[in-house]
Order: sequence, then structure tokens, then C-alpha cells
Amino acid sequence: MNFKNLLIIFIIILSNTQCKHSHSHDDEHGHTHAHDETSTENELEPLVYTIYADNVELFVEFKPLVVNNSTSFATHLTILGDEFKPMLNGSVSLTLQTNNETISIHADTISSPGIYRLSLQPKKAGNGQLVFEVKTKTFTNKIIIDDVEVYPNEATALKNQKVEDSKGEISYLKEQAWLVPFANEVVHKKMFYSIIHTSGVINNFPGNEAKIVANASGIVHLTNKNLIVGMPVSANQNLFTIAGDNLTTSNIDANYKINKTIVDEAKLNYQRAEELYKLQIISEKEYLQSKTSYENALVTLNTLSKNTSSKGNKNMSPMSGYLQSLDVVDGQFVELGTTLAKISKNNKLILQANISQKDFKYIPLINNANFKIMGDDKVYNTKTFNGKVVSYNKEISGAFIPLYFEINNTDKLHIGAIVELFIPTKPEDHYIIIPLKAIIEEQGKFFVYVQVDGENFSKREIKIGEDNGIEAQVLSGLNVGERIVTKGAYQIKLAVASGAMPEHGHSH
Repeated sequence: MNFKNLLIIFIIILSNTQCKHSHSHDDEHGHTHAHDETSTENELEPLVYTIYADNVELFVEFKPLVVNNSTSFATHLTILGDEFKPMLNGSVSLTLQTNNETISIHADTISSPGIYRLSLQPKKAGNGQLVFEVKTKTFTNKIIIDDVEVYPNEATALKNQKVEDSKGEISYLKEQAWLVPFANEVVHKKMFYSIIHTSGVINNFPGNEAKIVANASGIVHLTNKNLIVGMPVSANQNLFTIAGDNLTTSNIDANYKINKTIVDEAKLNYQRAEELYKLQIISEKEYLQSKTSYENALVTLNTLSKNTSSKGNKNMSPMSGYLQSLDVVDGQFVELGTTLAKISKNNKLILQANISQKDFKYIPLINNANFKIMGDDKVYNTKTFNGKVVSYNKEISGAFIPLYFEINNTDKLHIGAIVELFIPTKPEDHYIIIPLKAIIEEQGKFFVYVQVDGENFSKREIKIGEDNGIEAQVLSGLNVGERIVTKGAYQIKLAVASGAMPEHGHSH
């Protein structure tokens, strides 16, 4: 178990030191959890509501309303999002509206993170609704609890009280959930596609790669001694020089001097022929031959001069990009045409997927794929990289046909990386689909945590079908409309295993 998980367990245990039998927040914090060992049938049990609005979750506990009794509302407000966090700023208004009266209470500040202290004292019996209005700088949500009864006295309230056992065997308080990454979502059905689960590789895009080859034989010298793979390079940047370095053969310096001598001799011959031609001593053909010999020798020398410095022949990058490979070391002898390095633009890549023979018939249906790099749990989709299917091999390679996606590159993808692919093909039907991160695996069985109410959860075994690397098909164990933990399930498991969970029966 790594340090992060140990730290999470420690935080959960610490937050529950007072929760196991008498977890309490004093009155100024707005509510009290108290496991009452002496409770009897003559005590009013709290009502519990968990309601979701567009931006906020309301979890509230309060005892039945009785005329002239002051009732406290333990109002927990959670801001919804990628992670659920306690509401820290804003205001809450609570209004009781019955057929006999309307009373309100307002709170501008929190009693503790996510918790607002509210209380009402009705004066008349009746039936109506409670209206919570939550306001922050960015949103206003109104939450209504209907069919709320105000009883004339406690005896009537006790007589009409319906006590239900909690359907969740796990209590996980808001104060615990707010300490760790946590979120949940409603279970629903959606279209699911048959999945081809296969492997592949990321390759460079054709035309995005170029070689630097030795333009002469000799000794290679790196112009930058710190040149390493992955460094950016510019077009026409000189990366290597090739020099003679006192070689007895294939000496560039000697070759340059020889060509310079050839040019000088050709020039003298051409100048002499020009004078003789004017005097009509030689024919026009002889004159033109001397002129052509000089011009050819000059072109050769200029080519050598263009790529030659005092240190040797220059070998430059043909394009901008990055150094994909460095194939020589400083001081190495190379022959003309030897590959010195490879340069890649790396702005486009080819994602190759290996399609097995049994799935050939689905190739026309493929237009995208989920994939992840081996050793990394992050799942990507080709659409994120403006990906598209560009071709597939018409010949079988082994037991597979390579299928190719063109994708834009980012710093997250690297040439040569082995990938795992989840390729959707034909639509099957509407199924319950849940995120893979919501699923806990134990000894070959799969479980999720179902939220029964704001602080009560049930561990539910499920059977799953195919998955696309992000979501899984649920064959049994869940019902549409139930709410499951999608982030933080592992933390609940750790808390249960550590024995740090509060017992049932606490009240606010």
C-alpha cells in the first residue's frame, strides 16, 4: 500500500475518532450525530432527505415538526462537479409554507464547511412544503420538499411516525466524503456498441520523417556536443561536420584541394582556348569543350564549398522538428550515404490497430477507438486528436489486418508506443452503462457502492459484460435511477477495511 493510501486511511480514521459511538458537532456547528443507546419508541426519529438540484446536493436531517417546538435542520450542501466538495460560500434560505402559515429563516455563513445551521418553530399545525433556496455568486438553486406535516403535539407526531431501518449497511459521512475525491451519478441506460479489444502501436506519419545522411566520407563531429534525442531542431540547422582529420584515404580536405586544382586548371585551359578561338587557331567544338569542362568543375567545387567550412563538410537538418534518433557518435568514421540521424515533425501520427480475422467483417463500421498506452491508465479517444480511419491493409499479416488511424500528435503520445485499443463497431442495444472507475473487483467478483441516502451506502455485487476502456456494460445488479459512487469507491473500501466507519443509528 503506497503512502497516499495510508494517508487517506489516517485522515478517515482521524475524522471519525468521535463518530464511532458519539460523533458530534456542537450546536454552533449546526447538528449532532449521536448514537443513543437508550432511545425508545417514545422518541421522535429524524427525517432524512437527499435531493439533487442542478448545482448542489442537499442532505438534510430534522425531527418531525411540532407546534411550538424549535426544530433544527442539519443542512449539508455539496457543490456538484467532477468532484463533490462542501459549499463554503453563499447563503441558504429555508421557508415553511403550510395552509395555515409561512415562516422563514436565512443563513449567510456556514457553521462548518458544507453545513448551515437552520431552525424553525411553527405556530400552527398543517400540511405544506419546505423550500430551500441556495445562492452563491455563480448560481441559485431552489429545492422543495413536499408533503411536510406540522403536528399539533408530540403525541400525534409519535403516533404517525414511520421508522424505517436503513437500507445501507455502510455509513460514510459527508465530512468523510469531503476530505477525499468523491462523486456519484445516477444509473441510466444508453446505447452500447460491440467492442473489438486488441493491441496496436503508434507510428510516425509518412512524410513527417527525414534522414540526415553523410554527404561525404570522413570523421563525424557533432556541432553541439550536448545533442540528444528529443531536442528540437530547425530547418537547415547544421548538426554534423565531416572532416578528413589526417585520413590517408577518403580525406575531405584533400578532395576539396584536388577539386580546387581541377577548377584552376580547367579555368586556364578555358581562357587559353578562348584566345585561340578568337584567332581561329582552334575549332568552335574544341573551344566549347574547354568551356564545358571548366563550368562542370566549377559546379562541383561550389557544391563542395557550399557545404564545407574550415572544420569540414556541413550536414544540415532538412526540416524543422525534433531529433528522433542519433545514429552516430562523435569521432566515428562514416562512408558517404551513412545515416547520421532521423528528424521528425511529429505533428501527425499513425495509430495502427491489429484487427483479428474474426472481426474483419466489422472494419467498415469502425470510425473511432478508445486507446491507452501500455503502463498508463489514462484512456484517450481518437476523436480527441481529430482522428480518422485512413486505410487498412488488404493483406493478412499473420492472423491480423492492420487498420490505420491518422491522429494529431500531442506531447502525450510517443512514436513506437504499444497501445491497448477498444474499438466500437455495431450498436447492440440500450444497456445500463457505468464508469469502470466505479467498479471494485474482489476475488473475481465485481461490486459498486450504491448511495441509499446522503450518508448511507450499500455494497452491491454486479455482473458486467463488455467494456470500452472507460465504461462497462452492466448485465445485472443495478436498476435505472439508482445512484452509484463513481469517484471515491476505493476510499470507502479502505475505510470499511480499516474499521473507521461510524455505526448506524446516529442522529442529527
